[in-house]
Amino acid sequence: MTRVGAALAVLAAAAGWTGAAEAAHDELAIGLRQAPTSLNPLQTPSAARDYLLWPALRALAGLDKTGRPTCLLCETLPTIENGGARIVTLPDGRRGMDVTFTLLPDLRWGDGEPVTSRDVAFSWRLTRDPRIGVGNDEALRHITDITLADDRTFTLHLDRADYTYNRIMLWVIPEHIEGPILAKLAQPGDYLQRSAYVTDPGNPGLWLGPYRLVSYESGRSARYERNPNWPGPPAHIPHIRIDIIENTAALEAAFLTGSIDYIAGEMGLTVDQGLELRARRAYSYGFAIQGSLAYEHIDLNLGNPLLADRRVRQALLLAIDRQAITRNLFDGLLPVADSFIGPTNTVYVPGKRKYAYDPEAAAHLLDEAGFRPGPDGIRVDDQGHRLALSLTTTAGNRVRELIELELQAKWQAVGVAVTIANVPPAVLFGDTLRHGKFDMALFGWNASPDTPPTYTLLSDSIPAAANGFVGGNFPHFSDAETDRLIRSLLNEFDPEKRKPIWSQIIDIYSEQLPELPLYFGSTVFVIPTWLKGIDPADRVGISTQWIEEWRTD
Repeated sequence: MTRVGAALAVLAAAAGWTGAAEAAHDELAIGLRQAPTSLNPLQTPSAARDYLLWPALRALAGLDKTGRPTCLLCETLPTIENGGARIVTLPDGRRGMDVTFTLLPDLRWGDGEPVTSRDVAFSWRLTRDPRIGVGNDEALRHITDITLADDRTFTLHLDRADYTYNRIMLWVIPEHIEGPILAKLAQPGDYLQRSAYVTDPGNPGLWLGPYRLVSYESGRSARYERNPNWPGPPAHIPHIRIDIIENTAALEAAFLTGSIDYIAGEMGLTVDQGLELRARRAYSYGFAIQGSLAYEHIDLNLGNPLLADRRVRQALLLAIDRQAITRNLFDGLLPVADSFIGPTNTVYVPGKRKYAYDPEAAAHLLDEAGFRPGPDGIRVDDQGHRLALSLTTTAGNRVRELIELELQAKWQAVGVAVTIANVPPAVLFGDTLRHGKFDMALFGWNASPDTPPTYTLLSDSIPAAANGFVGGNFPHFSDAETDRLIRSLLNEFDPEKRKPIWSQIIDIYSEQLPELPLYFGSTVFVIPTWLKGIDPADRVGISTQWIEEWRTD
């Protein structure tokens, strides 16, 4: 265990689980600090969207709490070893794969209709239609066809040999609800706005999890009830309510006054708030602060000429005292990030290049890039272009807003003028990033163990009109060698042989800096003593994926 991991474990243990048990609750009210842009599972993914979806929906397969591939809606996880998956030779000589799944028996939508292979095929066809422009994972684009054997069994045909073949996050949506809507549209591109996930989210036929959504007020709240058609272990708590409170100070106040019972660990209090609250109220709640694979960073819009020179990007990182940020805001508990892969990730390798705080080196690089201090101290190039940039983040997030002020001051000191222009999370992730309406954007990415960066670094994942503005490569980073390495990574089934490929990808990232890595995140769990079943230990994924295990004893 790393020193940081040990510190986090001690902090969690020291807090303890104190207080008298309270009566079981008929409804659990949860506070969430961020609203999703949409509940449609095929749109651009986000942690907020997934937190709301997991109680009522499931993907075909995914990862368990330890990061291992697992079935979610399937009966047996297909592997090469058990014959459920096999490598095939494609007509052009390349390697592909055939992967066969069988759905769980008695799987039904919330309205009682059976979940079938046709629903899977329908969901996949939507991800393939460029006119619709769903925000699917890059991996889904490599499913070239689906063969249906019967109502429960089907085979995915992949156009590449890919070691992530049995954990592709294909959300399954109901053809009997969404199919007629799509058929009535004059323009398929209108589907995402006309989907029942937008117009009728309380329709029980949309849901197949341990809960089904009853009502949803966009950006405000979601209500759930137990799903009587769920074939798995029944949920313990009859009703769930998730209130969206995007100001983190207001979120804490709602918790302390009893308006909500529990704050989402992954999308709730910031670490500094958790530390402050623990100091005041350790006797009232259970506290745990856990390190995570998520990393906070600043995406840089490489389409901006001011950011096109990597020396400018390197200077911006050298000018940030990231150690001071983690020390002052998080008691030094969060490790500085040198890349997008953290020390607790199973594929972690240290990069060759690190960027310690060095404002003199930053100034030297800016000089080299042709930006000299102007009369007001702000740097200008030979054409008179001032080195002036905007910085945006999710409005209402106290920690990010404090970090912005620190960044603004540090960059001003080396001759970079920065204007802060924050927007609500739904705007940032729904329009600003996808359409490149930013210079620099501060936010976090969740990560999973040994998951290739196809969504964020592959040039195919650059949002553009041609692909319906899907993908998470918001910096518009396009590097042929990185593309080649990522594809080589996907094609390598031996974990040991993937390590040197990971190392090369990280080295290019650290040199090119399409984004500025800041620190690896942490989740803050402040749990009422009467709420059981939430496991704040290190794990992968969003906790509501296992919400049926929660109970109020």
